[in-house]
Amino acid sequence: MSLHLYVATVKNLRGVLYSTEDYNSLETFVKWLNKRFKYRTLGVTKSFLETFPQIREKLGKVFVELFYPNEELEEIVSRVSKILGKETEFIAFASMYVSPLLILGDYSSLEKWCIGRILTTKSLDDRSWKLHMRIADYSILDMYQWSTTNSLKILEALAKGDNANVETLLNERKKMIEKDKKRYWRISEKEGDPIILYLDMLPAIIGKTELRQFILSHLSTAPAILAVVTAIIIQRD
Repeated sequence: MSLHLYVATVKNLRGVLYSTEDYNSLETFVKWLNKRFKYRTLGVTKSFLETFPQIREKLGKVFVELFYPNEELEEIVSRVSKILGKETEFIAFASMYVSPLLILGDYSSLEKWCIGRILTTKSLDDRSWKLHMRIADYSILDMYQWSTTNSLKILEALAKGDNANVETLLNERKKMIEKDKKRYWRISEKEGDPIILYLDMLPAIIGKTELRQFILSHLSTAPAILAVVTAIIIQRD
């Protein structure tokens, strides 16, 4: 992908779409999103289009296809998703494009990557949905430099066999999330259903010896897919 196209896409992207729904259910979300995003774009990956080929007809002003910024990142994501599961491709794209994941419907397939969440019992109107999508965008953007740098530090500590420092650095990620949660004071409650998830692939990568070694051989590039990613769970009646 040409660098200037990548930069332009990142600048205008509001979120990366993810769904495990059938297309009939997904279409309800797509129509709702299409009406409410006139000036910002929503990204879909190649695998999303393979699952939902009907979306290709809607590519253009609102929905745009996302591509890998370079071949090395494509190789890294391919290896990670092959070992950890296809969900990680979407988390990686959200990280590469510094954009939240927009989960359309069921979120259970992403639970294993979740290291933090916002719960709510509140029913959001359209205005509140758009507000919190924007806040989720701010979350990943404001944490991005810190979390990717933290990822690099963790990988470097692993390369040195400094396991104590790895644990300390992983805990710092959780502390950062607790700090970020304050953004969601309008909807955050102690009980209810998840509406915001914080997703992190790094702990799982660390736990897979072969994958960990592969990632360590790409230290200069791999952190781009290892941000703490915010995801907003969108539900429509």
